[in-house]
Amino acid sequence: MNDSGNSMWRNRLVLWRPVLGLAAVQASIILSWVIYRAYLPQLLTPLGFPESFPARLLLIESLLGIAMEPMMGGLSDRAKYAIGTRFPLISLGVILSSASFLLIPATLFVGTPGGALRWVLPCVAVAWALAMTVFRAPVMALVMHYAAVPELPRAISVLVLVAGTMGAIAPFSTQFLLSLGPWIAFAAGSLVMLVAVKVLRSRHPPEPPAPPPAEAIVPLPSLLLGLGAISGVSMGVHWGLRFLSGVLSEAIVIPYPDANLKIVTFLFGLAVAVGSVPAGIVAAKWGNSRAILVGVAVTVYLVLLMGFVPQPGGIVAAIVGIVAAFSLVNNGAIPFIFGAVPPHRIGLGMGTYFGSLGAAASLFEPLFGTQAIDLADRATYSAIAFLAVGLCVALTEVRRRR
Repeated sequence: MNDSGNSMWRNRLVLWRPVLGLAAVQASIILSWVIYRAYLPQLLTPLGFPESFPARLLLIESLLGIAMEPMMGGLSDRAKYAIGTRFPLISLGVILSSASFLLIPATLFVGTPGGALRWVLPCVAVAWALAMTVFRAPVMALVMHYAAVPELPRAISVLVLVAGTMGAIAPFSTQFLLSLGPWIAFAAGSLVMLVAVKVLRSRHPPEPPAPPPAEAIVPLPSLLLGLGAISGVSMGVHWGLRFLSGVLSEAIVIPYPDANLKIVTFLFGLAVAVGSVPAGIVAAKWGNSRAILVGVAVTVYLVLLMGFVPQPGGIVAAIVGIVAAFSLVNNGAIPFIFGAVPPHRIGLGMGTYFGSLGAAASLFEPLFGTQAIDLADRATYSAIAFLAVGLCVALTEVRRRR
């Protein structure tokens, strides 16, 4: 490791410049997906595809990502210890994704309604989604070089702040993006990603090749347990949040029947994003596992309170408490990976996390979306999901201390 890296590890500091570069890359990934989701129905419908086809295509891409994310993360681990850097794989993925992203609107000149060539667009779209999986886990694994493990929650809080803010704003940006037209929107998405990765690369000099440390190599059963815990945390946080959002939407209308639920969702997402910063500071002081467990306990208590005994006068206070508690859980999910798998498997851990996130998103609607779920049941399901997160974290902490 270079001298600045050694100094950073000794002093438990965070290298903020590369962290901000990593945040820019994450922002470009989110922007690309927002553009893609906004335009996909607009591009497919004129070619004669049914209205349900975009959702099916997104599902196919998510299912492919479940396998691709861990695979690419594992390959980046091998590259890291073979040639000293993950950037060749990251650069390959960025180039492929940027090129295929630009090709998506270009396929409109090829396909015709009802013709066989209309399938070029779905194929290019799937190719783009797969190219995105090539570099997402490897680029996120770079955060291990920017902060010592105890300080990771502080570094990750910046990424969560950026991701959460963009996620909250995304529903309000669709009309603006559509007003740009597909060529400008897709070209801007590609350019932003290329520039963001270039900036990150300039802040991250390659390290000399190094074999995996012998003490970090663990038996396969232990590695699988760690990956299983990562998967459980990823899916639990996603499902817990999905049900929690439903609880908030139903509970807030009790004291405020005329509340605009879209604005409420926006404010909650923005509050969680901003809350990641103090959550990162708290987790760095308490320890990430302890912070997650406290966050889980408080979130479960408050969500059950809102679900079973909603009090009009206490709804807002409960939501504020949930924002603070859930921020500890949400911000701690990625730093948890670093305690669940050894350092030379961080890419695989990241890939497992993102792949499981895609699996959770893909399975939610088939498992729960068609059911009429009342407030109490939503609260119960949310609590169960968060308790599963707590269980995974607690068991991993026990296993790590042995």
